[in-house]
Amino acid sequence: MERIRYSYGIEHNFVGILKCGNQKCLRIINVSGIAQKDIEVTGRDKNNEYYEYDLDTFRPQHFSPNLRYFKIHPEIPKHIVETIDLAFHHYFYDFNASANKVRTVIELILDDIKAPKKRQNSRKTKMVEINTLHDRIEHFSKRNKFIGTLMLANKYIGNEGSHKGEVEKEELLSSFDNLEEIIDKIYVKNSDKLLTKANQIISEKRR
Repeated sequence: MERIRYSYGIEHNFVGILKCGNQKCLRIINVSGIAQKDIEVTGRDKNNEYYEYDLDTFRPQHFSPNLRYFKIHPEIPKHIVETIDLAFHHYFYDFNASANKVRTVIELILDDIKAPKKRQNSRKTKMVEINTLHDRIEHFSKRNKFIGTLMLANKYIGNEGSHKGEVEKEELLSSFDNLEEIIDKIYVKNSDKLLTKANQIISEKRR
């Protein structure tokens, strides 16, 4: 089967309504974007004439409310959730803007957990301002190397979105994965909750 694209492309805007098929959800979401029309040439009919089928390819650009890459837990502060949602919202049409919002989330988290904005100078005689996000993350990494490493990776990706404008899909998705882990460790702490619950069970069963 041969597919032929129009020489100059025929594009249309589309809008639609989606409904989640999960009976426990049934969420309604508005969607809009670009529809690209193609022609597929599938053969000749009995009169030796070509017959064609049109094919529409839909490329969503906006979802309202936005789709989420990972679950948002109630423990996460509202102003941080709002910025995370902006990162998810931008993903479908602007990787650079999305990466920039991921970087902003890192700044907001550091502020929320009151990560230091000052450090001792090299002579340890006075406190000096930490002027860059990079330095602030590195200073925080002395407390938690694992989270600091994930934050630093997201900062670099966010910088590309802010300055170079060269963010790739895979690295943006990696930043989402990093962000989910950062949030889990700082706010949700599932592993700690599981360990606490397990110890409670052990204590109860030993009685």
